[in-house]
Amino acid sequence: FPSCSWGWLAMADDDEGYIAPPPRKKPRFDIEDHYKGKKARIELRISKKKPGLHEIHQILMWIFSEHYGLTPQRFALVENRPLVHSALVCVVPYLDLDTLRKFESQAPLLKQLTGSHKISSECQMVRLFPGEEERKECPILRSLMLVRQMTKEASAAKPAAPAAGQPAPQPVPLPPVSACLATDAELAANSFPETGRAFSPCGTVVPSPDWVQTAAAQDPAAKWTKFWIAKADRNWLLKDPDFPKLIAIDCEMCRSDAGPELCRLSAVDAFLKPVCDILVKPAVPITNYLTEFSGITEEMLASVTTTREEAVQQLEAAIPEGAILVGHSLENDLQAMGVVYDKIIDTSLLFPHPRPGLKSGLKFLAKTILKENMMRAQGHDSCEDARTAMKLAVLKFQKGPTFGGNHTAPTISLGTALKENTAEFACSVSVADTRAKPNSPWFGNALEDVEYREADSDQKAALMGVAAIKSRTTPKHIAVVHLRSYQRVCESQSEAAMIAPADEPTLAKKKAAIAEVNLAISHAVSQLGPRDLLIVWTASGDCWTYLKLLGASKSNALPESGVRALELGKNAAETPFWSVALVSPELNKVAEASVGAARSAAEKQAKEASKEAEAAAAAAAREAERAARAKPTAEVAAWFGGSATAAPDAW
Repeated sequence: FPSCSWGWLAMADDDEGYIAPPPRKKPRFDIEDHYKGKKARIELRISKKKPGLHEIHQILMWIFSEHYGLTPQRFALVENRPLVHSALVCVVPYLDLDTLRKFESQAPLLKQLTGSHKISSECQMVRLFPGEEERKECPILRSLMLVRQMTKEASAAKPAAPAAGQPAPQPVPLPPVSACLATDAELAANSFPETGRAFSPCGTVVPSPDWVQTAAAQDPAAKWTKFWIAKADRNWLLKDPDFPKLIAIDCEMCRSDAGPELCRLSAVDAFLKPVCDILVKPAVPITNYLTEFSGITEEMLASVTTTREEAVQQLEAAIPEGAILVGHSLENDLQAMGVVYDKIIDTSLLFPHPRPGLKSGLKFLAKTILKENMMRAQGHDSCEDARTAMKLAVLKFQKGPTFGGNHTAPTISLGTALKENTAEFACSVSVADTRAKPNSPWFGNALEDVEYREADSDQKAALMGVAAIKSRTTPKHIAVVHLRSYQRVCESQSEAAMIAPADEPTLAKKKAAIAEVNLAISHAVSQLGPRDLLIVWTASGDCWTYLKLLGASKSNALPESGVRALELGKNAAETPFWSVALVSPELNKVAEASVGAARSAAEKQAKEASKEAEAAAAAAAREAERAARAKPTAEVAAWFGGSATAAPDAW
């Protein structure tokens, strides 16, 4: 049959009619052929904003996920990503950049990684609250292995515009202000006071000699106006009957033998205008003013006469009836005021922490949600805290109940997120750790669709990660290696070592642990190639020591020598680092040199130990021979009842 432009013409058969055409196969996309002569490249970009765990997830999902993931152009440049076959992620908890630089002679590979800004950078600290359960199961590994779920629809571009002649979709109406009120269950779960005097706003103002306005309110240039709210949301917010009733409050407390004592009470309205700022006379003597946190000094309270009950009454008289109290962790403020109230909007509940049972700090929410830095060099300012809480609440009203970034998005395992890839781009995930696989409910689904391997040392864990990459059954693989040597040294420090940062035994242990971590990573890197990605991430500095010292300072148990240690510990805890690089020949050479030096040192040590053993054996043989020769002489002396030298004369 002649060829036809419209496709296959069936071939005729005399007996059976037509023969079905063979199926047409779609030509397979060959990555190697498409990227022939090209190389993968990754480079970190210097930025004022420190990258955090989200950026590490973003790089992994961008390189190894076929379906979703955002281009990390803001902080990293990735070229020819399909050529990257695997990633080795080394987690080294508690190691900060300053400590690494102090012992960089023990870690040549880590020095090489952190020596160029193109492949390394300081990163944001993962906030850790290590209790017994968290330390046992490791919150760092859990944080790394959980990613925010993102569907194709959620990661898609803006919805298409309506067709010509079609009406524009109507915006979804936002819920009223009252929808954000804390429920009875939330109040009970967060320990809001259930006993005490009922708080009763009445809406009349009673002047007081201790009525103090903030510096911002006294500034004639400060204009308190309702127009700080977005114009598009202004009308419906102002029409809400509950909006004028919003009152944000914040209290500052000092420590006494009876517990926290109220010393300052501040409130602002929905338009950020100060309602009151009252200094309160403590009912009992203050043992610690906590000036670095509260901003209160003894001189500020010297002439104050307003009691707690009077301050609460003034607040009740200054705010409207049926007021809705707004604040951050308001249970502490209500307990300090000694009142009970149920019309509460708490920003710690509006923006929940991703880890159940924890709460995000107000300063953290201000930075991540409002993009504002709270200046607390002179301690907390209760008026500033109240305004920040009000801004967060109003922004929640404007954006709707789903606003809050990834705080409300569900989390899934990294292995589950990569499971959606097709067979040609399939990526498996493994974890090598020096502890048994976590199985507590607290760890959740972090290790679903992940192969977990247990090792008895950091070096074996690193080699297990390399073995998982070499023996992978999928085109791509991510091996996570948890190296705990340095973490164990930090968590086993004594109180004396914490207070004395230059403690020689502790420094020697840290030095040895850093050398062990460097050797473990070097063993792995020496077996990787240019298509393997290496990520070293420390998550946080030595937060364990810092939190211990911080707790001691709050209980007045920290000596003067520990104050400097607390400052150093805070700086160390907040300066973790991360490094992202493809394994280059230069890294291979440094890694092989480290492995070779360690092997030579081990052989030298073995020879010295062998020589010492031989010398000890020879000394023992000589001592045995001397004892054997001395035995007959002693027997002769015993026969003659005298000394061995006198025996021949007596004979």
